[in-house]
Amino acid sequence: YIHITLGHPENFFHIAAIAQVAYCNETEDPNKFRIGAYFITLHPQDRAKLAENIQESQQTESNPN
Repeated sequence: YIHITLGHPENFFHIAAIAQVAYCNETEDPNKFRIGAYFITLHPQDRAKLAENIQESQQTESNPN
């Protein structure tokens, strides 16, 4: 289990939750890992806000203009 804190300075929110590690993969950088996590204690409103920001980020990445 890991304790996660997330923040977004432009949208003024802060989320704290406990998650269980689902997977952990090494990256090309030997000091970094890609981790998948299952949130155990994530409030529904925080889940919605996080999903909204992920969707916005994905749209920005696919449409940089």
